[in-house]
Amino acid sequence: MKEEQQAKRAALQELSKIAKMGIAANLWDTVNEGLVEMYKKEGHEEIHSFKKWLSFGKVVKKGEKALLLWGEPRNKKKSEPTEQPGAEENEYKFFPLAYVFSNLQVENLKQHAEAI
Repeated sequence: MKEEQQAKRAALQELSKIAKMGIAANLWDTVNEGLVEMYKKEGHEEIHSFKKWLSFGKVVKKGEKALLLWGEPRNKKKSEPTEQPGAEENEYKFFPLAYVFSNLQVENLKQHAEAI
């Protein structure tokens, strides 16, 4: 499972490189904004988390794979102490993966219930 997670993270990092170029060209303000715009070019117009879609009365279709965005950063402590003093240097920001789904990947909850 950890290898699969690392592969997803590597794929998102590659997409993020393109988004960073868009930031440099003043197309977007954030990496996630750039990623969303790239997903929109593939037809994914509305993007939300699984729980958010449920609150809208929608459910993710069986077999759909999540789109990836970067989650809110978390501060982590480095496992190895550094030779330089300072607490900030022993911490780094960890960006978790955020799994989201688009309008192309959901259906009405009632339709889903009838199909079962």
